[in-house]
Amino acid sequence: MSRLRKNFDNNRRVWYGLIGTVVIILLLVGVVGFSSLGIGKQTLYGDFEQAGGIRPGDKVRVAGINVGEVQATSLEGDHVKITMQVDDDVAVTANGSAEIKLSTLLGQRYVDISLGDSKDSLDGERIAHTSVPYDLQKTIEQGTPIIAGIDSTEFAKGLRTLNSQLAGTPAVMTSTLDGLAQMSQIITNRRDEVNQLVKDTKTVTSIVDDRQLQLAIIVGQGQQLAGKIVAREALVTRLLDGIAALATQAKAVAAENADQFAPILANLNTISQGLEKNRDNLRKLLEILPITARVTTNAIGDGPYANGYLPWGLFPDNWLCTARVVDGC
Repeated sequence: MSRLRKNFDNNRRVWYGLIGTVVIILLLVGVVGFSSLGIGKQTLYGDFEQAGGIRPGDKVRVAGINVGEVQATSLEGDHVKITMQVDDDVAVTANGSAEIKLSTLLGQRYVDISLGDSKDSLDGERIAHTSVPYDLQKTIEQGTPIIAGIDSTEFAKGLRTLNSQLAGTPAVMTSTLDGLAQMSQIITNRRDEVNQLVKDTKTVTSIVDDRQLQLAIIVGQGQQLAGKIVAREALVTRLLDGIAALATQAKAVAAENADQFAPILANLNTISQGLEKNRDNLRKLLEILPITARVTTNAIGDGPYANGYLPWGLFPDNWLCTARVVDGC
């Protein structure tokens, strides 16, 4: 025991480092495990006719708000089972539905959940009403009758006519095909740049998609600001109209009372000229007045009396010696 303690004391910093490393690793494992437990989440399932391009990690939304993500997709018989992990407060009712929708032009998709308006809650965790953006089987079924209805004889005749029309333009067709080949070669050579451009565009789209609520708030605030500006513009217009009306009334009053205003204006001009002539004296008075007011306040501010200071220098030195005020005379 003493040997272990001595070994620990001699290598204390090493042991502290090992213990700290183990504690940090345990904390990281605990955090990752806690986040993977799905606390505050619930699992919902949906049976779709096809995957519709949905992948694990895609968003799950309710009314445009992200509430979870797709956990897994699996094939069950003739349909696809999509497992979704959403927030606990997402209450899907009995007539609720789930639909795969297109999120961006680049093909990113999400699952849109409609909560429904039924009074009954969802029976279990499976959403019964689902839909996909398109059904390939239905498209094929709709296109097959159209193709079957084409007259092969007329179609072949049309191809022969087209061939005869293009027979006289081999040089133009050759140049066109050469241009297409060169463009294809350029795209092939720039494949990495094109892929990077697509990735960057996807990143920007994802950021805008995640910040759409903030963007909506900014747009709403901009509308409110525009409304305030319009209201203030109306107030400023009314103010200017009032000032114009006041100026008109003032001109009318001045015209009616010109005889009474003339002496007043003359006196104002005289006062203004006097102040202009004594501008320097007034400036000096304003500079001295604060000092005088401060000294006067210090002298009479202690009570109903005035303080004063009289130095001994007012009396001759022989008087001070006669009065024995100063020693050594």
